[in-house]
Amino acid sequence: LVFTTANSALADCIVEGKTPSTAAFSTTSVKSWSNSAASSADDILKNSVYDALKDNGDGAGSVYFALDATTKSSVTFAQWHDSATAGNETVLIGQYPDPEDNPDAKHKFGSKFA
Repeated sequence: LVFTTANSALADCIVEGKTPSTAAFSTTSVKSWSNSAASSADDILKNSVYDALKDNGDGAGSVYFALDATTKSSVTFAQWHDSATAGNETVLIGQYPDPEDNPDAKHKFGSKFA
């Protein structure tokens, strides 16, 4: 959901001639990306992810997604984990693409695993 939502919002930004100022977005609380007036590409991306996950409430947890560092024209990967494990560097997390197939594996949040 994070990967698809961020890619869709990024495509809208590109059409509108807006470029993100950074190539990586991370939060330990999706709620901190509350839906405020979005004028920059960064705000549009954050708000789109917030809108997609807000129904999970406190359980929405942490989100990380990275853009192509050179062009900032596509999301290269996204990760997430629930708020119960937020702040722990080696937690079970979800990632797309290349999801983990071992439910007991733990990875460092914000670093892509193959």
